[in-house]
Amino acid sequence: MDKLEAGAPREGRLGRERRSLVLSAAASTSPGDLPVDDHDRPVEPVTGYGRLDAARPSLLRRWRDPLIVVLALGVLWELALATSLLSQEYFPRVGELAGALADLLGSQTFWTSVLYTLAGWGLGLLISVPVGVFAGIAIGSHWLTYRAFRPVVEFFRPIPSIAYLPLAVVALGSGMRLTIFLVALATSWHILIQTIYGVRSVEAVTMDTATVFRFPYRYRLFTVILPSALPSIMTGVRLASTIAIVLTITAGLVVGSPGIGSLVIRAQLAGQTTGMYALIFVAGLLGWGLDILVRRVQHSVLVWHPSTRKGTP
Repeated sequence: MDKLEAGAPREGRLGRERRSLVLSAAASTSPGDLPVDDHDRPVEPVTGYGRLDAARPSLLRRWRDPLIVVLALGVLWELALATSLLSQEYFPRVGELAGALADLLGSQTFWTSVLYTLAGWGLGLLISVPVGVFAGIAIGSHWLTYRAFRPVVEFFRPIPSIAYLPLAVVALGSGMRLTIFLVALATSWHILIQTIYGVRSVEAVTMDTATVFRFPYRYRLFTVILPSALPSIMTGVRLASTIAIVLTITAGLVVGSPGIGSLVIRAQLAGQTTGMYALIFVAGLLGWGLDILVRRVQHSVLVWHPSTRKGTP
């Protein structure tokens, strides 16, 4: 007790000395020398060339690099033809290809084939997306169904959809029904597997919390399971979109289903090499445009997800 009482005045003197030093430093510091908080700084008006526009690249800057690559490939194509590295009998010049593309744009048959291709792509996905999502949720929600159906899924997953083509031709013919069947069959597996993975990756603590609070299954499905599995589901939809357009064109190439693929085969059989390359170029543009569309949908659906926030790749 004596030591504590003896030490108390010493601590009081140290405290008074510290306070006097702080007061003297504050008295000798002018208001301009004090640090300014970021919230107290004046906000500068953002003009058309301010920070916000700097974070969003212009349309020209966004497409500058791809256009440079396309122009470089066109120059290399012309150089290969000029130096006889590529035979002009089988490879047209860029100018001839552009002329064939212009002729296609004025053809009603071409636009009808494009609509058939888009219809096969869209209707196939319209079937496979709900089937894959609902089946994936049913399989992945419980460990018993997951263990029971996992061997079946792993067995059918590596089988290429083109292997079902002979049976599908016999049963469905070579029309749009065949294309829709192939697209729905091939893409449903990707969506199913991604949905199962997304449902199985839901944190156990979150599910246990919802169970403890006795939330009904419908509430848990729409507030816990689906939001957690949605990024994985959208990844499966994006993969399925690419496979769908490939199979739609393949069905036209192999069995003559209506679409871009059947026009490519007709151009090849007729010896129209330039028109064939123009149709192949259109098929690539179509797949690229559909991928951009699915990306926009994915960004709109997952606007809350960190991967789609501003400033993230």
